[in-house]
Amino acid sequence: MAVRASMSDLITFTKRLVNQTAASDPWTEQEIQDQLDQHRTHFDFILMDHDTLYNYYYTRSFRPEYNPSRLAGSSQKVVQANQYTSRVLNVPDFSLYTQVGFLESDVALYQGRDTSYSTHTPDDSNLNDGTFIFSTPPDVDLYMFGKGYNVYACAADLLMETPDFGRLPLKSESRGQVSQTIDWSDKISMYYTRGSKLNRRITKLLRA
Repeated sequence: MAVRASMSDLITFTKRLVNQTAASDPWTEQEIQDQLDQHRTHFDFILMDHDTLYNYYYTRSFRPEYNPSRLAGSSQKVVQANQYTSRVLNVPDFSLYTQVGFLESDVALYQGRDTSYSTHTPDDSNLNDGTFIFSTPPDVDLYMFGKGYNVYACAADLLMETPDFGRLPLKSESRGQVSQTIDWSDKISMYYTRGSKLNRRITKLLRA
């Protein structure tokens, strides 16, 4: 798969993690993207949390105070079927996942749980932590359709391929009066640890 324009920021961030300053040495952007794709999580119409004014939307568990009897990993939503009746649906929210972030820039926010619904484009966003900001509030619940990447696990995988590159694994660095020395294998281990709770599906949930 060719390098996607929507992956530009993630590729740049990964280059920083492995201390790659050249455009394609030792890895091309295609190689970095291919490795990122190995650590991709799909989010298919997941209910987002929001503030009370609907200006800020977040990739975190929907407000539990709305759903006192909800199933683990889902939220109860009251849906108006017609003017006389309504029904309660359990829809997945971000309580199914650990920390969510580092999203591909083609992420879309839908008003419902399939592509037939309208989308809403935020005025600002932080794709690294999954925050979306609207100047004019949509005043509706939004569902995220997109992909998140574990950039730390990707960086660790890349470094495992190149233990002989002295400039890639951080051997030593000084910042002012502070200096540090880290063995390349320690850096790999730290990256895997740092990414261990990023975009992970929680599999052991107790359900009613």
